[in-house]
Amino acid sequence: MNDTPNKSKFSVLKFILPAAVGLLLCVLIYMQLTADEKVELYKAMSSANYYWLGFSMILGVFSHLSRAYRWKFLLQPMGKTPSLKNSFYAVMIGYLINMILPRAGEASRGLALSRSENISFERTFGTILAERVVDMLVLLLIVATTFYLQFNLLNEYFDTLSTGLAAKFTGIFWLIVVVGFASVYLLLKFGRRSKNKIIRKVYLIGLGVISGLKTIATMKKKGYFIFHTILIWGLYIAMAWVCYFTLAETSNVSAAGVFAAFVLGSFAIVLFPGGLGAYPVAVQKALMLYGVSAGFGFALGWIMWFGQTAMIVVLGLLSLYFTPSFKQFKKQ
Repeated sequence: MNDTPNKSKFSVLKFILPAAVGLLLCVLIYMQLTADEKVELYKAMSSANYYWLGFSMILGVFSHLSRAYRWKFLLQPMGKTPSLKNSFYAVMIGYLINMILPRAGEASRGLALSRSENISFERTFGTILAERVVDMLVLLLIVATTFYLQFNLLNEYFDTLSTGLAAKFTGIFWLIVVVGFASVYLLLKFGRRSKNKIIRKVYLIGLGVISGLKTIATMKKKGYFIFHTILIWGLYIAMAWVCYFTLAETSNVSAAGVFAAFVLGSFAIVLFPGGLGAYPVAVQKALMLYGVSAGFGFALGWIMWFGQTAMIVVLGLLSLYFTPSFKQFKKQ
């Protein structure tokens, strides 16, 4: 029985449902704005200094170039050194696909490079997953930094929590940790012999991650890899920060506010396709804690989201057109 149509419908639903929720959330937030805040929103969008947005997009391009360049340090120990051009094309294709089908971008990125550079897909995909582990650790570090920068603000909220509630969440946290470690242990011990396709797939992906992390630990040029990791995330933060200068009302937001909006915005992009609808709301809610009105915060969120999305769509489509594998497909 052919289940391809069902898989296609499921893939479409994975995009439509989160996107619909994000847009609905955005509409609800807009409806909650007062008449004065809506005036602020329109005023901000029409009078913004979009030169800063252009500068932000340039920083974004350099961050993606750095990511493409960093990738080669993961593949070199395997005897492969892809060109920067094809690596960049693959990275941008991955970002583009991720906006349409969440979490499908990694596979598309690996497939694009494997076809362009004649590298096995398993090798490229394993290094991408290892990259994701490293980037997740960096994001957690940024989250910790954000909590540190706004400790006094957050402390006011934590003081309102009862010790009983805190104890309950502590218990849930440790339960998740124990179950997580037990699941990983069972997967590594019995995954190889499992006849279940899903378990086998998860097991193989896990092996790819472990292989990628071992590559990072044993690579000869770890310093370059670390440098580009810092550069990538530094550029991410910078491209968000310069957008604050598009509006006079947000140009003086503190570093703590910028970091708070960056973290919430990052999670919005992870949970919703390209952060559609949810990203502007996340930025708005974060900035309201730092004295920015709802209208201007909402406007800045949309400006930032538009800049990031436009850059990914344009570069992603160009990369899809110029990548060697796509050229070969057009000739067939």
